[in-house]
Amino acid sequence: MIAFAKDPRALEEKLSAFAHRFPVSGRIVHSLAGQYGGVEALVEKLESGGFGEESEKWMSTGKPKSMAPEAVRRVFSDKLDSVALMLGIPRESVEIQAALGIPKFFSSLANDEDDDMGLGYGASSAAKRRRERPIDSEHSGRVPS
Repeated sequence: MIAFAKDPRALEEKLSAFAHRFPVSGRIVHSLAGQYGGVEALVEKLESGGFGEESEKWMSTGKPKSMAPEAVRRVFSDKLDSVALMLGIPRESVEIQAALGIPKFFSSLANDEDDDMGLGYGASSAAKRRRERPIDSEHSGRVPS
């Protein structure tokens, strides 16, 4: 099981921001998460549907590999009709956009620069820390050689 932030609200805020940034796929992912009780419950559903390892890759690498719409249909079949009805779009569109949006949302957590919030694995933050070297404050911000 993937562990997230101590404060689940931060994760839900990240999802809301994603929904605003990507109005179609983001709203669909946001609605699906809401149907299950939040982002952590959405991850549990992914894990129980056989996408646990894949979702960990999305979050650790920041590289989304889309799901097949058929996989979305299989994993989330119990909620797709209600999301489609709530958003006023065809179920097939929900499946396609969820297949693109779910990996994109979870990979965005790896690229979150604010790793202190614990919104994912912070792949980009970890790489950035490895590249940084201490700054020599006596020489106006130059990196010592």
